Amino acid sequence: MKNTARKNFNYPKHHSPFNLPEDLRAKGVTENYSTCPGEGFQQEVQQAYGQTNFRDIEPQVVRIDENQEVIACIRCGSAVQPTGEMQNLELETVPNI
Repeated sequence: MKNTARKNFNYPKHHSPFNLPEDLRAKGVTENYSTCPGEGFQQEVQQAYGQTNFRDIEPQVVRIDENQEVIACIRCGSAVQPTGEMQNLELETVPNI
């Protein structure tokens, strides 16, 4: 294949430190931020992606995530009502036979 498009990537980058001192004075430093919560979610999505048929994956991943949330609610003894509110369930005790 022949590369006929000549692109010029010589432009200022968004991460350029040109405005960094002004940004730090205005917004402060990012010492209290972490990427850990986002990384955990990425792992869940990656596992759900492996359960799809790799076509039109978004509805499949959403369905898998919803199912996992319902299973987690059932395991901890609460259920999601149609209104979206959580309600604790009283588990029935089964008599020993």
